Amino acid sequence: MPANFAGSADTEVTLSPGTFSVTASSPNFITSFSSECSGTIAAGQHLTCTITNTAKTCVECFTSLLNSTQINKFLEVDGGLSSIEEACAGLQPFPGGLISESTLRSSIVLAADVRIANELIACLKNAGIVFGP
Repeated sequence: MPANFAGSADTEVTLSPGTFSVTASSPNFITSFSSECSGTIAAGQHLTCTITNTAKTCVECFTSLLNSTQINKFLEVDGGLSSIEEACAGLQPFPGGLISESTLRSSIVLAADVRIANELIACLKNAGIVFGP
């Protein structure tokens, strides 16, 4: 029985009888699990654990990666915006609504660290935010 394994679609794993729990995480997704992803399994029993990853929204990217102090600092740096919702509305793809990665990165790094800035940009791209040159 593996304690950890890389999973993808249709990954099969053989477990010893007993209790088990499947976990997964990604900074870019909200992950949900079917009811057969934890519990007790008997010898010879077959279960199907379904993991669903849903892309985070722009707001969820910010709120899951930045704390409230960092969010407030970002809002100050980004022109005195009043909320992350307002900031995200300005990032949605429409003519003239693009932001460059370097501009966003410089605002985020003032509010957080480089690693968080990289994770936030990856999350925003996954959420469908389009970055300009």
